Amino acid sequence: MNAGRKWLEPLTCKIVDGLLEINGVKGYLLPGDVEILNRFASQMPFNAKIVEIGSFMGLSALIMAKTLYDSGKYGARIFCVDTWEGSDEHQSMDVIKKRLLFDTFEQNIFESGLPTFCVPIRKDSVAASADFEDQSFDLIFIDGDHSYRGCLADLQAWYPKLKPGGIFLGHDGELEVRKAVDVFLNDKQELSCVVFGVPSYSNYMYRLVERRVLLC
Repeated sequence: MNAGRKWLEPLTCKIVDGLLEINGVKGYLLPGDVEILNRFASQMPFNAKIVEIGSFMGLSALIMAKTLYDSGKYGARIFCVDTWEGSDEHQSMDVIKKRLLFDTFEQNIFESGLPTFCVPIRKDSVAASADFEDQSFDLIFIDGDHSYRGCLADLQAWYPKLKPGGIFLGHDGELEVRKAVDVFLNDKQELSCVVFGVPSYSNYMYRLVERRVLLC
């Protein structure tokens, strides 16, 4: 596999250390999650503006970037927001202990052949939201802090950044995350939460969508 073009070649998937690995890049996704990200990325306009909260090693960003590349949407950009310090559950990983997570992300993006699609923002997610105008993103993907407080803060900070008719996705929508989603929806009666599936298909990938859309 050629360095600098890894994601321009046929994709191969395998499980390594309990993580999904695609062309050398690991992440906490299941096959259904990949399918869902592909589906919505394929619906984006040529110059789509996408943000993901929680980028880890870059797997979800590259899945979307590959779909954008294959569909000729070269004007699209994915803003990857993360501190790259790792969540609480990641602290035992060597890549976190050695403070190499951001370096790993950058290397994966560079070697993919798709670096122009991905814009890293190394910043707290709520603080980063203030750098963008409301109603400015075509797709928002929340997969950062999975604590109740952290997820709720991300939902409150980023949902206003979604364009009318845009796609708002989240990952791991169970336990503390689901609690945060439910509390967020208490103040957003016009919205519903649609969960796409459960393991082994999807790690509770969900979408927040207007109720009127569901009725169409």
